[in-house]
Amino acid sequence: MRKIIALLLLLTMMTGLVPAQADEGEDAALVRAAAETALAELLQEDIGGWSQLILANAKITDVALQQKYYKVTVEVPTLKSGASGSWSDGVYEYLQRAFAPYLTCEPTKELTLTALVKEADGAKTVTWVNDKPQNLLNRVKNLANAAKQSYTTNNVRIALDKYLLPEAVEMPKSKPKENFPAIGTLPEYTSAVAAELGLSPEQAAQRLPALMMLMNITSFTANDTLDAGVVTMTVKDWKTMLQNAANYAKDAMAGMVGVPKMSRLEIEGILCSYLPQALVDVYYSQKGKTTEKLTVDLAAAVEDGVQAADGLMDYFRAYNNEVDRLTATLGLYASTLEYYPRVELIDTCILAGAEHEGGTSVSFDMGDNQVNHGYICIMQGDTIVLEGFVHNGVRLLIRLNPGEYKVYCSIGPEWFGEKYFCGRDAYYGVFDLTVEKGSKAMIHMEDVGGNLPVQDMTEAEFHVALRK
Repeated sequence: MRKIIALLLLLTMMTGLVPAQADEGEDAALVRAAAETALAELLQEDIGGWSQLILANAKITDVALQQKYYKVTVEVPTLKSGASGSWSDGVYEYLQRAFAPYLTCEPTKELTLTALVKEADGAKTVTWVNDKPQNLLNRVKNLANAAKQSYTTNNVRIALDKYLLPEAVEMPKSKPKENFPAIGTLPEYTSAVAAELGLSPEQAAQRLPALMMLMNITSFTANDTLDAGVVTMTVKDWKTMLQNAANYAKDAMAGMVGVPKMSRLEIEGILCSYLPQALVDVYYSQKGKTTEKLTVDLAAAVEDGVQAADGLMDYFRAYNNEVDRLTATLGLYASTLEYYPRVELIDTCILAGAEHEGGTSVSFDMGDNQVNHGYICIMQGDTIVLEGFVHNGVRLLIRLNPGEYKVYCSIGPEWFGEKYFCGRDAYYGVFDLTVEKGSKAMIHMEDVGGNLPVQDMTEAEFHVALRK
C-alpha cells in the first residue's frame, strides 16, 4: 500500500495534475508547478531507499509570497523510529510503536524552497534561490540517515530477536548431564508460520523451537528501508543437531515393535522427540557456529505477522528440507527392520504338541507377576514335546513322563504369535527341568533369574534353538 501511494503521488506530480490552491495567483501557481516538477526530477535520481521513500511521500502544503520571493513549504515524513519505553513492556507492542512512523509516514517535518518569478519578453520563468531543490534533497538525505540509524538501536535489535526468534525454554548456563530441558511448542508462533512453510501446526511445533534456540540476532541494518532490512544472526550447527537426533531415533527404532508399519509422520515424531537431547549436544558447543545475513521485510513482519519475514522463512525452509531428508532416511531404515505384528492376547493353552498321557503333573504359572505372560517350549533332546502359552493369573497344567527336559521361555507383557513370541523386548532363556515319577512340579515363571536357574539367551539364539 505504501509503495502504491508513493507511485500515484509521483505520477501526479510528474503530469502536473495536482491543482493549485484556489486562492493562489498566477505566479504562485507557476511556482507550485515548478516545485512539483523539481520534486519529480529528484525522485528520478538514484538517491537510495530511505530518501526515495521520504520524497515519494512529500507534499507541497503552501506557496506564499514574502516580499519579492515565494516560499514553498514541503511537508515530508521523518520516518524515525517511534520506539518509546522498553521492549520488556511487551515485545510486539514495542515494535509496533517503533515501526509506526514508517508504516504511516508520521510525524512530518517542513522543508522549504525559495523561488523568484522573473518576466522577460512577456514570458515568466521561475528561478530557485537560496533554498534550492538540491539543498532540499540534502536535507532529505540527512533525515533519511537519521531515520535509518533510529531503527538500528540495541533495544530494537533485542526486540526483533525476541519477536522473530522467541526461545521456547531458558537453558541452564552449564550443560546438564541429564534431565534435558523440555522444549516448549510456541503454539502461537508456530501456528502463524506453519502455512507459509507448508507444514501442519503440529509439525511446525515439533520442528522449529529447537532450531530457534540455536539462532540469535546480533545486529541489523536498514540501508534500503525496512522493506529490505538485513538481519545478521549467529547460528549454531543445526545440521549436527538433526543428525544426532536421527542417530538417537535410529537406535530407538531398532528396539521398537511395529516400526516398519509406522507412517511418515510417526517416524518424524520419533526424530523430533530426540531434538531436546540433540539440542544440548550442540547448544553448549563452541564449534560449528556460523554468521548468516538474511534480507527481511521487517515492516511486513510487524504489520502482517512473523510469517511475512520472508528471508527468515527461507532459512526455515532449508532446515525443514533437512528434516524431510532425515525422515525419509529413517523411513528406509525402518523398512529393513522386522515387523512384530501384535495379535490378540490368548488364554492359557497348549499351542502345539501334546502332553504325556499318564505322566507326572507339571504346572507353569506367572506367580505374582500381573504384567507379563509367558511362552514355553519343552524339549527332550532335539525333539519338541509341546509348546504352551501362560497367561498371567492362570496356570498351565500338563503331564510329562519322568525324565530330563529343557524348557525354553519367552516372558513379556505382549504376545506376537508363535513366530515372534513375546517380542524383541521380551526376556529369553532356557532352564533344565527334571520330572520325577510320582511327584508334582510347579514352575513359577516370575522366579526366572532368581530361584529358578536360567541361562539367558538373545532373541536370535532362542529362534535358532527352536529352529524358528
